Amino acid sequence: MIEALIQSLRQRPCAFVLALVVTFAMVPSLDLAFSGLFYRAGEGFFWRYAAPFEFVRRALPPLAIGIVGVICLAWLAGALLRERILGVDNRVGGFLVGSLLLGPGLLVNTLFKDNWGRARPSTIVEFGGSKIFTPPLMIAGQCDRNCSFVSGHAALAFWSLAFALMAPPRWRMRAVVGAVAFGLLVGLVRVIQGAHFLSDVLYSGVVVGAVTVVLYRFLLTRRSAPGAP
Repeated sequence: MIEALIQSLRQRPCAFVLALVVTFAMVPSLDLAFSGLFYRAGEGFFWRYAAPFEFVRRALPPLAIGIVGVICLAWLAGALLRERILGVDNRVGGFLVGSLLLGPGLLVNTLFKDNWGRARPSTIVEFGGSKIFTPPLMIAGQCDRNCSFVSGHAALAFWSLAFALMAPPRWRMRAVVGAVAFGLLVGLVRVIQGAHFLSDVLYSGVVVGAVTVVLYRFLLTRRSAPGAP
């Protein structure tokens, strides 16, 4: 099954992503149905504060900050010593830090979450709240900032794709599948907690994945081009 998924992603990645985007745009009720699996009337999202899920919610942001800190220190030390530390040179450092700042940072947490206005599942009428449910691609006015669309935690997890793309060619596709699975798993935690819809997670992966792949091709694959510095 895993080999079949890898082969499918390798042959038709854009078609696979487009199918996901179109499906949730055309059938937004899928979000309600999936989130409803983790909700009970009178109890709310019953695993919202479960210890393992709270650990993921609390631990992921500082973990990402720590990883970026190590990358920046290695980048700076390498520049001062004129050698690569932990394999980080200007291109690798620019790719890793840039993909985080542009994807999860600027696009996800600044552009989308603070401006899209989609209410979180735990706040909508269908799940005991007062806000109105809106489809993922509809800009709404149900939330002022730090809203549901798209998932910030999932975006941080999907950022692991940047590291996967730098894996040796023999293992690269497996690493990519692992990175995508990690993003989906973290996103599932946030869905279970009533903080995001499934589409918030999937679209987060699309945004971060697109940014990461574009930067990878621009900053790293040029290295092998004739005349590249």
